[in-house]
Amino acid sequence: MAYCVIAVCKVHELLPDVGNVSAAKIVGAPLILAALFAVPAGSFKALLRSAPMKWLAAVVVLAVLSVPFGLWAGGSFQFLSQVFWKSLLFCVIASAAWLDRRTLHLSLVALVSGTTVVALMLLLRVSQVAGARFYGGATHDPNETALLLLVFIPFAMYLASSAKGVAKGVWYVSALLMVGGIARTGSRGGFLGLLALVGWLVYRAAPRRRWRYVAGTLVAVAGFGLAIDAASLQRLATLTDPTADYNYTYREGRLEVWKRGLGYLAAHPLLGVGVENFEVAEGVISGKRNEGFGVKWSAAHNSFIEVGAELGLPGLVAFVGMLWAAAVGCRRVRAAASRGTMGAGLVPVREGNLADAGLGALVAWLVAGSFLSMAYDVTTLFIVAFCVAVWSGSPLANYQALRPLERRAPPTRAC
Repeated sequence: MAYCVIAVCKVHELLPDVGNVSAAKIVGAPLILAALFAVPAGSFKALLRSAPMKWLAAVVVLAVLSVPFGLWAGGSFQFLSQVFWKSLLFCVIASAAWLDRRTLHLSLVALVSGTTVVALMLLLRVSQVAGARFYGGATHDPNETALLLLVFIPFAMYLASSAKGVAKGVWYVSALLMVGGIARTGSRGGFLGLLALVGWLVYRAAPRRRWRYVAGTLVAVAGFGLAIDAASLQRLATLTDPTADYNYTYREGRLEVWKRGLGYLAAHPLLGVGVENFEVAEGVISGKRNEGFGVKWSAAHNSFIEVGAELGLPGLVAFVGMLWAAAVGCRRVRAAASRGTMGAGLVPVREGNLADAGLGALVAWLVAGSFLSMAYDVTTLFIVAFCVAVWSGSPLANYQALRPLERRAPPTRAC
């Protein structure tokens, strides 16, 4: 629980006296020891059989292979050896530990609580401010903070669905605070992701309960309107005329960066320009000229273009395969739960709600992540780890209803 709050939510960065302390290292060592001695070996073996982990392994292999052939091998090696391995280790340990549903529930409590703290810091204007925009700590800029809040709204709603009494209201309020936090960041990608998530939740709701989701949406709209300030509202207003925005017209805007990223993919289709080398490509091979104010080494601002440009076409295929396999696993669990597999009871309901939360987080990430460079981020790997745990640890996974859907001839009836 402690490592989740530190590694994913970055709550310690919101405290000025604690932000410089390497909190992840302090908690990380006990986490690794606990994983070695407390998590059954069979849990790690189960991960090897899961499709998302196989695709993730392919991404890792291609990232390692890209190092000697990249534009800046030293930068790629530094990223893998100092940053990415920590997120990868967290993904493996978390997905194995979360096969146990009690551990998964406690981790979600910690994660949603930590994200709620981030939202409160934004709403209370306690967090860092730069350029009239609010940051969720030293690591997450406003757009990344919005994505973090967005991804955990479905998990707050899951906790509310499994709670009773006052606790149920607490988790619904947490979700509402996250909506307000997204408004405070002024992130347009976060806003679009929020629209997609709301649409997904209303679509997935049972017909007899859909009115509750519509009512909840109206409450969220009111909360969003109360939380947003004039500067953030002005940023969102540019969505009504996207062709006039700098992202459409400026050399360093997202549209032009995406075009150049596709060019890097076309020029280096096998292993790309090297993991974590997109910004280097912008400064070295983009062809941009110094027009008196330097050349910006821009990020990709799109997770898929980031992977494609840095790891080539095989890396892009592996990355998309990882996300697709994660979604398929949750979909199968949800399908089994809706069919009443194992009969009536709390287990199918809980498993179905877990699967819905994972799918909701994926929908939110797919939209908001299309405007950010989050391919290797711990938030992305958290979603993958969660979806792996939902499928591999589900008691419904052993049932016929979870097998791939096949076209079958209708059963013949005896005369």
